[in-house]
This record gives sequence, C-alpha cells and structure tokens, in this order.
Amino acid sequence: MLNIENFKKKFRIHFVFYLFSSMSTTKDLADFYDKEALKYYLSRKKYWSDGKIILQYFSKIHKKNLRVLELWCWGWRWLTLLKENIQTPFSYIWIDISRELLNLAKKDYPEAEFICDDMFNYLSKSKQESFDCVLWFACFQHIDNEKERFEIMKDIYKSLSYWWELIFTNRSLSYWFLKKYWETIIVSRAKSFFSLWKYSWRDIYIPWTSENGKQYRYYHLFWLNELKILAERSWFSVEECCYLDKNWEKISSRKNSHNSFLVARKWIFK
Repeated sequence: MLNIENFKKKFRIHFVFYLFSSMSTTKDLADFYDKEALKYYLSRKKYWSDGKIILQYFSKIHKKNLRVLELWCWGWRWLTLLKENIQTPFSYIWIDISRELLNLAKKDYPEAEFICDDMFNYLSKSKQESFDCVLWFACFQHIDNEKERFEIMKDIYKSLSYWWELIFTNRSLSYWFLKKYWETIIVSRAKSFFSLWKYSWRDIYIPWTSENGKQYRYYHLFWLNELKILAERSWFSVEECCYLDKNWEKISSRKNSHNSFLVARKWIFK
C-alpha cells in the first residue's frame, strides 16, 4: 500500500535533485564505474542469454582478421564469448571511460587493446573504415542530448567498413521498467512539465545504492521509431529494430520488453 507521506518526502528529494542535476554525464559515469569496477567485473564474467544474439551474427562471418570495436561496455564478456565460440581470427578494441575497469580487463586479456578515452573523442579521430563491427550495449542510453547522439552515430558510420554492422541495445520503457521505477518517472514528468517541456520526461536518473552510497545514472528511454530515425539520418540502413524480452528473445510488444535492439548496416547505396 502506498504511503503518501513517505512518497511526498521522496518526491521532494528527487525533484530537487532532478531540478538542479547537470546533463553533463561523462565524468559522472566515469566516477560511478571507477567506484563500482570490481562489482561489475565479477558480475560481467558470467554469460547472459543475450550472447546468443551476438553469436548469430558472428557465425555468418567468413572474413579473416575481423576488426571489432566495443564502446563503453562496462565489462568484457563479449571478448570472452567470441574467443570461445567463433573460428574467425579477429582483433578487438574496447573503448571505455573507466580506468579501473580497464585495469581489470588488461589482467584477463593482456593481448587485447583496451583504451581509456571518451568514445566521442576516439571516434572523431578514427580513420574511415577502421572496423568491421561495432558493439554498443546499454550505453547509447547514457548520451544526454540529441545532437551528440547524431554526431556519434555519424562517426560510427565513418569508422565502419562498407557492408558491415553496428549492433546495439538500450533499456526500453516497458511495464517492468515502469513498475520498478515509477517514482523516478513521476519526478521526471514533473521536471518536464515545470521546465515547459525543455526536458523530456524520458530523460531520467536511476538511483543506484551500494556501499559507496546512493548515486544516479542518466538514462534516455528510446522509442523504436526514434532509434530508426537517428540511424537513417546517419546514413545507416536499418536491418532490424525490435524489442527484446528478459530472455533476450525478439518480440514486438514494448510492454513485455526489457531492451530495445537495433542492427544498422553501412551500405554503398542507402
């Protein structure tokens, strides 16, 4: 049963935070993952059912010396998964802003290339057609404005070889998400209303409580059509755009989803 007084107190606290929160999230995320590095390292060592989606795409590849780039993954389980399951020789570069996570990654895979850099900076300087596949899981949602989303999509397009793909997922605005974070969503709607819709109510800060105290991470909750438009504006051809349920099966219902899923290909002709 809802405790009205408790909700009012929590609403006031969260609303003040939302009202004065900065939308510059890169440093905040770096600090967060540096503090939580060991926890993410241990939890990301196991395989999740989403791995089968990656293997479906890589199992079709018959190219020697495949070049793979992963952006802001917070864990390197994809590298482990690919090394154990595909026969194609590949090189792997991981870009991350958390130096602590990178230090842990280097202990496990000293032969891989781990680079501590902001992905915007790295991709803006990368050469054309540097990679054959870009993996981008649960990270695009942390970019806090449309201009930067568009710019980084264009840089990824430039960095990809022709005929190859960008694969990424993000949190979806599902029934599960609404039920779990309903208080946070009410606050974000209030901020949107009182700012005269300067801020989208789908720009939210999700609380995370650990031994390091309570911290907040920024998320933008995408509609599928929003993702398609961003990809197409960046000259990608959208191969697949759908929702995934908690077992990472493709579904059409946003209500029953956990994540959105998009595969975008770089063609010579769009």
